[in-house]
Amino acid sequence: MASLLWSCTPAEDAASVDQNRVFVIYELYYDANFDKTFAKAYFRFGNEFGTQLKLTGNSQVTFDGGAMIEKNVLNLTYYEREFAGLKNTGNFVWKDVNGKEYTNTVTIANTIEYPTNFTNLSKNSAFTFTWQGNALVQGETVYLGVNGQAEGDARLFSQTGAGATQMILPVNQLQQLPNGSVSMILNRKNFGTASQVTGAGGRWETSYVPKHKTVQVQ
Repeated sequence: MASLLWSCTPAEDAASVDQNRVFVIYELYYDANFDKTFAKAYFRFGNEFGTQLKLTGNSQVTFDGGAMIEKNVLNLTYYEREFAGLKNTGNFVWKDVNGKEYTNTVTIANTIEYPTNFTNLSKNSAFTFTWQGNALVQGETVYLGVNGQAEGDARLFSQTGAGATQMILPVNQLQQLPNGSVSMILNRKNFGTASQVTGAGGRWETSYVPKHKTVQVQ
């Protein structure tokens, strides 16, 4: 989702453009901090970074048969449907203004949790962060954000590569963290290419975010 939060010009009517030039982005995002799943759909003209589009005329998008509501946040236009708990799979169906339908199934395939008994971090040595959950598959990345109380002390770590089960937090990065409590945000993301698309193409992404964690740095 963060990759979509760049500055956008106001959305144009999708009915006013060539329907074969509509690029789609489908997102399925679970956040354990709210115990909610968010299904989102974004429409662009030409490619992922093209002018954003809002569905008009006969065009509509659904997720598992339910209508998705148009949202506009900080000038970002998208369509959303929410679910209580983890909904790990579902079908996005977009109908263009000509009545042609495109169906794409998106699945959160893997979950993730923090290492067992993970309560402290030492600034004196690198740390091997071995998450609870399956090894990464092609297209997946694990992100770990660490943030202290002071401004500018946030750090972001990531791990990619099929087969990975851990990431190394290097000592030079840990030394820049403040002593005391820091908050952590963990996100397991997956990216792939949408199957039923126009000539412009499309993609999907998923996220699984466990409950945030606080640890002690010393």
